[in-house]
Amino acid sequence: MSKSIISVAKSAINELRNLIGAARQNRADLAEQLSALEAEKRALLKAPLNRADVESILRRDVAAQQKQALQADSILHSEIESLQTRSISAQLSGTAANYSPFESSQFSSSLLDKLLLIIATPAEIVARLKPALDSLDYKKAGPPLTERRVKIAGLDAKIADLQAELSQFAELLSDTDVGLTAAAP
Repeated sequence: MSKSIISVAKSAINELRNLIGAARQNRADLAEQLSALEAEKRALLKAPLNRADVESILRRDVAAQQKQALQADSILHSEIESLQTRSISAQLSGTAANYSPFESSQFSSSLLDKLLLIIATPAEIVARLKPALDSLDYKKAGPPLTERRVKIAGLDAKIADLQAELSQFAELLSDTDVGLTAAAP
């Protein structure tokens, strides 16, 4: 009878070893999947922008800078306002020097930057940047930003799920160190 109990115990221990081995393999597979998903996310975060996104971002940023440049309390406003009261008698006689906000000797580069921003619409400014945009290499560009956001959100969800599963496996396998890893006699 004791041989029968020993035989059943050996069989149960072997089955338990097999289950632990399968759990470890599952953990390794999950870790590999997690690593691949994290690499895919890093690639999406680092891939250069495609041309459409570069142009869209430039138009958005130029529009924001134009809005700031045209605010009443901006330096641009104060410079133009000072023209209103400068050398009125000379202006009436036509002997005053031309007022040119583009002369850098009279005005700060900040003012010039703001003036350059407002001389055209954002789309026109981006169109003028066509040679610079054409010179960029878009071969390694990633997908559009809208598509990237969706992909990254999906990857984040999968990554969180895998991390939770891996945590469960780590907890489960930490309790298996009861001498079952030794080879069966």
